Amino acid sequence: MKKLTLLFLLSISLYSCKDKEEDSPSPDSVCNTSNVTYSNTVKSIISNNCIVCHGGAPMNLGDIATLQGVANSGLLYKVITHAEGVPAMPKGKAKLSDCDIAKIKAWIDAGAQNN
Repeated sequence: MKKLTLLFLLSISLYSCKDKEEDSPSPDSVCNTSNVTYSNTVKSIISNNCIVCHGGAPMNLGDIATLQGVANSGLLYKVITHAEGVPAMPKGKAKLSDCDIAKIKAWIDAGAQNN
């Protein structure tokens, strides 16, 4: 009986160690940076994280021309990645997710277009 119980416990423990689906990233957890556009991707990230402080003068990031200038200067990427020597943004809040940062970087690398 002890051998049977031991065998049963061993089989349960081996079963629980088998590869699980959660060990590989699910499609929802993968960050898709292909086809990033201002209107479909970047605008909502900026609206949700930046506009509360930067929605008017002197730096209105809701204005695409202003956002493009900050992006093309390199400052946008530096502040959202909390690079040394620049203020970390969003101020007083957690850093943007790695995925949101990657999407903004993809948009910048594609020319920070108004698309």
